[in-house]
Amino acid sequence: MASGRSDIAERKRSALLRAALVLAVFAPYPILALTTPVLDGTVAGVSVGYLVGFVELMFAWAVALVYVRSRA
Repeated sequence: MASGRSDIAERKRSALLRAALVLAVFAPYPILALTTPVLDGTVAGVSVGYLVGFVELMFAWAVALVYVRSRA
Protein backbone atom coordinates (compact mmCIF):
# COMPACT_ATOMS: atom_id res chain seq x y z
CA MET A 1 0.00 0.00 0.00
CA ALA A 2 2.82 2.40 0.78
CA SER A 3 4.31 2.01 -2.71
CA GLY A 4 0.92 2.84 -4.20
CA ARG A 5 0.79 6.09 -2.28
CA SER A 6 4.25 7.11 -3.41
CA ASP A 7 3.35 6.28 -7.01
CA ILE A 8 0.25 8.44 -6.80
CA ALA A 9 2.20 11.23 -5.12
CA GLU A 10 4.86 11.06 -7.84
CA ARG A 11 2.22 11.24 -10.59
CA LYS A 12 0.57 14.23 -8.89
CA ARG A 13 3.90 15.98 -8.51
CA SER A 14 4.75 15.35 -12.14
CA ALA A 15 1.35 16.58 -13.34
CA LEU A 16 1.56 19.72 -11.20
CA LEU A 17 5.04 20.51 -12.51
CA ARG A 18 3.88 20.14 -16.11
CA ALA A 19 0.82 22.29 -15.41
CA ALA A 20 3.01 24.99 -13.85
CA LEU A 21 5.32 24.89 -16.86
CA VAL A 22 2.41 25.26 -19.28
CA LEU A 23 1.00 28.15 -17.25
CA ALA A 24 4.42 29.84 -17.16
CA VAL A 25 4.68 29.59 -20.96
CA PHE A 26 1.10 30.55 -21.89
CA ALA A 27 0.25 33.24 -19.31
CA PRO A 28 2.72 35.92 -20.47
CA TYR A 29 1.49 35.86 -24.09
CA PRO A 30 -1.80 37.78 -23.65
CA ILE A 31 -0.19 40.08 -21.09
CA LEU A 32 2.63 40.92 -23.49
CA ALA A 33 0.21 41.31 -26.39
CA LEU A 34 -2.15 43.65 -24.55
CA THR A 35 0.18 45.81 -22.48
CA THR A 36 3.54 46.08 -24.28
CA PRO A 37 4.80 46.63 -27.81
CA VAL A 38 7.05 43.54 -27.58
CA LEU A 39 4.99 41.48 -30.04
CA ASP A 40 4.36 44.34 -32.49
CA GLY A 41 7.46 43.88 -34.65
CA THR A 42 7.96 41.82 -37.78
CA VAL A 43 10.52 39.23 -38.84
CA ALA A 44 10.79 38.65 -42.59
CA GLY A 45 7.34 40.12 -43.05
CA VAL A 46 5.68 37.94 -40.39
CA SER A 47 4.43 39.43 -37.14
CA VAL A 48 6.37 38.47 -34.02
CA GLY A 49 3.02 37.79 -32.33
CA TYR A 50 2.21 35.13 -34.94
CA LEU A 51 5.65 33.56 -34.52
CA VAL A 52 5.30 33.42 -30.74
CA GLY A 53 1.80 31.98 -31.10
CA PHE A 54 3.11 29.29 -33.45
CA VAL A 55 5.86 28.38 -30.98
CA GLU A 56 3.25 28.15 -28.22
CA LEU A 57 1.18 25.82 -30.41
CA MET A 58 4.20 23.56 -30.93
CA PHE A 59 4.84 23.65 -27.18
CA ALA A 60 1.24 22.62 -26.49
CA TRP A 61 1.57 19.67 -28.87
CA ALA A 62 4.84 18.61 -27.24
CA VAL A 63 3.30 18.75 -23.76
CA ALA A 64 0.29 16.75 -24.97
CA LEU A 65 2.61 14.09 -26.44
CA VAL A 66 4.56 13.85 -23.20
CA TYR A 67 1.29 13.51 -21.28
CA VAL A 68 -0.05 10.78 -23.54
CA ARG A 69 3.19 8.82 -23.40
CA SER A 70 3.38 9.12 -19.61
CA ARG A 71 -0.14 7.71 -19.24
CA ALA A 72 0.67 4.59 -21.27
